[in-house]
Amino acid sequence: MSIGYKINANTSDCSGEDTAVRNSFQTWENVSNSYIDFNYLGTTSDTQASKNNSNSIFWRNVGEDEYI
Repeated sequence: MSIGYKINANTSDCSGEDTAVRNSFQTWENVSNSYIDFNYLGTTSDTQASKNNSNSIFWRNVGEDEYI
């Protein structure tokens, strides 16, 4: 099974989040009985969850009564 994803490393208060995400997906792939394959498809400018047929990973500050 192959799953593509994109990353918006849009945090100003830290760095390396894109590498951390890519490494975490690779860790899942390295499990000996795993049949999943994550494919990094590049960057995205997405900052909100939406039904756009894309697996976008991004960071967002939300208030106490908000959710993503």
